[in-house]
Amino acid sequence: MNTLEREIIEKFQQLDKDAQQHVKTVIEQETESPTVINDRWLADTRALRAEMHKKYGKLAFSAAMLVNEVREERLNELMDRY
Repeated sequence: MNTLEREIIEKFQQLDKDAQQHVKTVIEQETESPTVINDRWLADTRALRAEMHKKYGKLAFSAAMLVNEVREERLNELMDRY
């Protein structure tokens, strides 16, 4: 064990139980694998989608439809300039 590791452990032991738990939580979050992070993001996204569906019902548009609408508006702007 190197000096830095020893110092970190000593500082950790000086913390009260709540602070130790907080530090543990932060370390766990910082060392999570990308798969765990992606899984959490996907779960959060699905929860948001379910919440929006509950609040607004099934949406009548998709991301592709929004992109096409923006493209069409941009094309109209360009055609009006010339």
